[in-house]
Amino acid sequence: MAVATNPNRWKKRRELSAEPSHLARRGIPPRGEVIAPPLGQQVLQATLLEIFAHPTREHPWNPTGRTLTELYLCYGSWVSPQPDRIIMGSTLAQRMASYLLPYVKNIDSDFPHCRGIPGLRYRRGARYGYELVHLPTQTTIEIRDGNLGRNERLLDEAQCNRDDPGYIPLWQETDLTEVERQWNNIWRPSNHTPLNSAWFNALRMLDTYPDGTRKSARDAVFQPAATDGTPAYLRWCGTLTPQDAVDNLTTLGVGAYGEPLTLSATAPGFAIATAGGVSIELHQRPVCPGCRETQNKWHGSTATRSRGPANVGAPTTTTAPGPLRRPKNDYTSAVSA
Repeated sequence: MAVATNPNRWKKRRELSAEPSHLARRGIPPRGEVIAPPLGQQVLQATLLEIFAHPTREHPWNPTGRTLTELYLCYGSWVSPQPDRIIMGSTLAQRMASYLLPYVKNIDSDFPHCRGIPGLRYRRGARYGYELVHLPTQTTIEIRDGNLGRNERLLDEAQCNRDDPGYIPLWQETDLTEVERQWNNIWRPSNHTPLNSAWFNALRMLDTYPDGTRKSARDAVFQPAATDGTPAYLRWCGTLTPQDAVDNLTTLGVGAYGEPLTLSATAPGFAIATAGGVSIELHQRPVCPGCRETQNKWHGSTATRSRGPANVGAPTTTTAPGPLRRPKNDYTSAVSA
């Protein structure tokens, strides 16, 4: 992908993403185009969005004593949209990486338990942080905090937080293990994958505090579409409007299906974003005093927590699917980019 020569474009992108300048220049596409990552990378980005913006703190892949669902909220700093890899900034790269690396229990069982992301491997430490690779989707992940990534620090971090007996580390294996192939159906693309992948790049704007320096939104909740003919669902709390969110993604050079996102069916705090004939519902909640406090994804009244996310302030009756679940045996081939 050609590097943009107009400094105003990548400077505007950097102001939104908070990424380093050299990454903004590297990632921004030529004028009139959008970033087009490989399909495998899009699948992984869509899956990470589903995990980081999970409706509750519980997830089948939660590490022992930790939670993947609030990982970006706790340790994420920025996301740099790139055409060939996932790059995230972190306040503590070694901890963020150790959350993601996989451990598996009951390997010989038909229903093994996983902690972390199946198929993720540690590749190397670098002067900016850690480099990982996801084998099923052939996607590189860089987690940066500006420090030198050291193998022994990552080992210590992972060891002190994996105290549940019986879990075996798989992230130092060279190849994809047979037990990890049981999650291969997670990495199958759908019609919605490119659109969901695009919204992964908005995490900094959608899951942070409304204090002016962090882009005025937080508490992102995402639910994938139940079927190909229904829209996905994305909700956040703050002053960032759906129009702002789509405009910001366009400034970042992010689109889906080779085109920018467009809005339709707009209303105060609501819109439907569309690309390639696929849609996602966008719901903005007003800022409340509790947004400045640390809280769970379902902070609020019992009545609010008891309703599914697609029914909280949604103008449609679309039924959102349940959270990402651990599959049964599935030995189909993985996605390759």
